[in-house]
Amino acid sequence: FAFPYGSGAMSGDGADWNKENMHTTTIITSSDTNVHVKRELDYDAYDVVCAWSNSEWKFQADSTSKHAFALSYTGEISGTISVELSCLLSPPNAIYPISRNDNWLATKATQTQTILKDNSQMPSFMDIYNASSVGWERFWNSGAFVALSDNTNNKMAFELERRVILSQYLTRVNSAGTLPPQETGYVSNSWYGKFHHEMRWWHATHFVLWQRASLLQRSDGWFTTMLPNATAYAAFQGYKGARWPKMVAPVTSPLITGKTGYDAPSVGNTTYSNSKYPLLYWTGPSGTGPLLAWQQPHVIWMAELQRLHADSENESKMVETRLMEQVVATADFMASYARSNASAAGKPRSRWLGPPLMGGEESGNVPESSYNPTFELTYWRLGLQIATEWIKRAGGTPSTEWETALSELATPSTVFYNGSEVYNINANCSGFPNNTQRTANCGAYESHPLFIGAYGMVDGSRVTPPISPLLVNNTMRLVLQQWNWDSTWGWDFPLLAFTMVRLSYDPMAVVEMLLFDTGKNTYLANGCVPGGTPCYLPANGGLLSAVAMMAGGFGAQTGPNHTGTNANWFPSDWNVKVEGFKAYP
Repeated sequence: FAFPYGSGAMSGDGADWNKENMHTTTIITSSDTNVHVKRELDYDAYDVVCAWSNSEWKFQADSTSKHAFALSYTGEISGTISVELSCLLSPPNAIYPISRNDNWLATKATQTQTILKDNSQMPSFMDIYNASSVGWERFWNSGAFVALSDNTNNKMAFELERRVILSQYLTRVNSAGTLPPQETGYVSNSWYGKFHHEMRWWHATHFVLWQRASLLQRSDGWFTTMLPNATAYAAFQGYKGARWPKMVAPVTSPLITGKTGYDAPSVGNTTYSNSKYPLLYWTGPSGTGPLLAWQQPHVIWMAELQRLHADSENESKMVETRLMEQVVATADFMASYARSNASAAGKPRSRWLGPPLMGGEESGNVPESSYNPTFELTYWRLGLQIATEWIKRAGGTPSTEWETALSELATPSTVFYNGSEVYNINANCSGFPNNTQRTANCGAYESHPLFIGAYGMVDGSRVTPPISPLLVNNTMRLVLQQWNWDSTWGWDFPLLAFTMVRLSYDPMAVVEMLLFDTGKNTYLANGCVPGGTPCYLPANGGLLSAVAMMAGGFGAQTGPNHTGTNANWFPSDWNVKVEGFKAYP
């Protein structure tokens, strides 16, 4: 057993083994068959309890480090020697910082507190093994399912099903906790190990579509708990409401005696903090994150997804009650962020997004000259429209600032290319490889083709004025012809598949997009998608959402049994069995 200090690297295993004097490892209690270790690192702390089955095995300090221990056999050696070992990792006193009132976590906390008080209560390895077996059997026998493997000698069907099965496993393990997961979940560090608001949509949207909404709901509590900090962060930048950055790190409670969140570096009591909460999170180191905005409406869209697919009208109202506060605060920021631009003064649609702004494509042009991205404008409208509908259903009056933002927000820009009108990446960047079509600082068709998601990932036909499917189709043809596929990431292929299904592309073309042969869309034997990170989980979650749209269709309405347009959108010569999917909104 060896305990490291935390690494400051962007990726890797999260361990720094060279700072022995910057953390402490203390044995609190020990016996012949268990041990309780206390860990402290800066402003963080946690407990480790381990139990083993044979008292002839001893837990002892290891000479290699003051943070290293060994469990060694000390009896006589004859025949096979074995031991069963189980360990528990817990925050101090099992006080989980987020969603601690949720039933599943409250039960876990109670069980953990019992073990921390009496280490002999630690479950054995076989107890954990059997409970895990029951849990996994319950998981695989719940929710929606699609079977493709009956297609004899159909390698594409087999491969798609393989990816679907392994992606369900990986996202259940890594993406269903109380905190927005980092891109690589528990596999390794990515983006400095920070909780990831941007990618939560890709990690967890599919849970609702596959009738496993409770797994998404576990992380809803984060956004309620962090609302005071999100509003402080927005106020620090001069906005109203709650802003959700790309990735964040929280200081949630005074875990170590004499130290509180107020003492943590870069936090402190600021002008923008109230008397109860300091700025408890801050954006992680990034050249992209602080100016990224496309993740902001995720909170509203994912709340609406849960409302649409609640199992009864009463449960739908419960979703609204539970999430109303975060929906309103998020919409308040969005309306505040869309500000009148001097260059558009006196003209209709004078409210702009940016500059400065980092578009979700993350390439195309520099933030200083980026404004009015096609996808962000569409998502902004849809988010404010959904929030308005929530308030009206609750009998309230929508914010006049929301209404003003909706009526004055700029519209996505277009350009003619080779005789066809197509959408720009943003108002200052078409992005085409032909340099004569590009403005200064505008990159080529590369990285994430997010702008195509304005009629795919979200339903841009619902907003006013609506996104044109005809122009999206023109744009899609250009993307398929000219995109730099080596620059893409794993979620880009489901992103394009959403749009292809809405545009009624041939189902085989949709399958071919999901299985597109390029480095960052390769699924290893364990289901992980390498390239950029060892296991890029947004690809897995995106795949499951895209397959859910293919199976259940799109155009979701309220109610438990609604089937959407283009349901069962698989090749006609495939033998496909589908059950239980919710229609994609």
